Amino acid sequence: MIWRLIFGKKHDTEDYTVQKSNQRSSRNSGLASELLEAPVDPGFRASRKVIEEAFGQVMVDVDAPDSAKHRLLPSFVEAHRSGDPRREAEAVSTAFEGVQWGEEYFGIWRDRFTKDGAFPYMWQNHADALCSDAPPQPATIDAALQYLLVRDMRDLLFKLDAMPKEGRPRKRQEFVELLCRTGAESEIVEAGMLGYRDKVKDYYARREKAKCELLAHTIGMRTYSLRDWYSAQRTSRLNENLNFSWRALKSDCPVENEYAAKFMANRPDGLPPFFPGDRTGILYDFD
Repeated sequence: MIWRLIFGKKHDTEDYTVQKSNQRSSRNSGLASELLEAPVDPGFRASRKVIEEAFGQVMVDVDAPDSAKHRLLPSFVEAHRSGDPRREAEAVSTAFEGVQWGEEYFGIWRDRFTKDGAFPYMWQNHADALCSDAPPQPATIDAALQYLLVRDMRDLLFKLDAMPKEGRPRKRQEFVELLCRTGAESEIVEAGMLGYRDKVKDYYARREKAKCELLAHTIGMRTYSLRDWYSAQRTSRLNENLNFSWRALKSDCPVENEYAAKFMANRPDGLPPFFPGDRTGILYDFD
């Protein structure tokens, strides 16, 4: 008889990848007995020890001050057990406020996805923050004008005493042409710097939000993977060491499918997520 348990977050498809592992006993030889006995609480929330283990596995690769990681751990445990992903991201944001973190961690994966020519689903949701560079600092009139709104250009024309008394501009291009005719490069670049600073501030705010959401998601998904792995081990032991195997659920994201196939082919006992923001779930077969 074969029966199945599907773990991980919900996907839009019920198809499965072809990767499958039959390794059963080698992985659990060093497992903590308390995790096997109680990987979840009565509400099927992951135990604190499982969350802490998942946190450690993910955070070992994240470039961040140890003090920030220590601040994050207890707050993330509580946030995850609340069942609210927004609280998880808020916990990351609060713990890492004012510190430099994650540039190497996310940069490595950005370079990989860029080289592959495709970004995964959750990265596409933050493409303007994670998949692109910060706005360039303006050094010429043309570059500075990109950061000026029409009202900024109007105010600058009045300041330069270059606003015509009749036939005043109405469209953006008309303002641009008038400013270019003034030749006041230093004044225009200086005005553009104000808009540039606002754009850069907005860029890094969105980037920080994206990093927090992806890191929180990644720790959460690793928690689900470990919780379900320990639950499968426990089920096996309670049923006379019932054999089981596991494989990745097929995703609606081609990049997630590609990395799941790649990782599980090279490491059949590996558990998702396989990269920051990965949504791959696992299916267990018992026989």
